[in-house]
Amino acid sequence: MKLEIRADHQVAMAFLRGYAERRTRAALERFERDVTGVAVDVGDANGPRGGPDDKYCRISAHVPGVGAVFAKSAASDVDAAVDRAAERIERAVARAIARARGRTNDTLRNTASEREEA
Repeated sequence: MKLEIRADHQVAMAFLRGYAERRTRAALERFERDVTGVAVDVGDANGPRGGPDDKYCRISAHVPGVGAVFAKSAASDVDAAVDRAAERIERAVARAIARARGRTNDTLRNTASEREEA
């Protein structure tokens, strides 16, 4: 899985870039064979002016046969924005892959119910 991290100059610290990469890889590691590319964009919407929830993280993942899957988050600090966006992209990729394979949550629930009854 190819991973690209982009950050504006306000938040481009090496620690943050490393954190965003580790957190994104951890969130998507179970989809290693399904996801071919990931782009993470981290920044500060208001720059030096500050403001509530002005740090953002946008993640896009490319899944062959599905296309691009997106997640974004904003928070008062970049770490929280990265964490929330990573959680969201993990759920979004799982849903997209399940849909592509013809499984929905109802189908998965029904299958589990049938196993319990047997």
